[in-house]
Amino acid sequence: MDTTIEQLVTKAVLGSKESLEEIIRRIQGKVYGLALRMLFHPADAEDATQEILIKVITHLKGFRFEGSF
Repeated sequence: MDTTIEQLVTKAVLGSKESLEEIIRRIQGKVYGLALRMLFHPADAEDATQEILIKVITHLKGFRFEGSF
């Protein structure tokens, strides 16, 4: 059975490094694609993606599960 992203968030908040890594694996392509569409330059999109993923990691405990991740 596939683990949902919300289940991974719960596990990551509880300290699972593997769950955190899986979250990043699942979202990094989508985040990069969006950044590239907005910024038009691959290097800028890579920088933005890195900054966004860092914010996701550092603010994961604040996810309220009121909407989809």
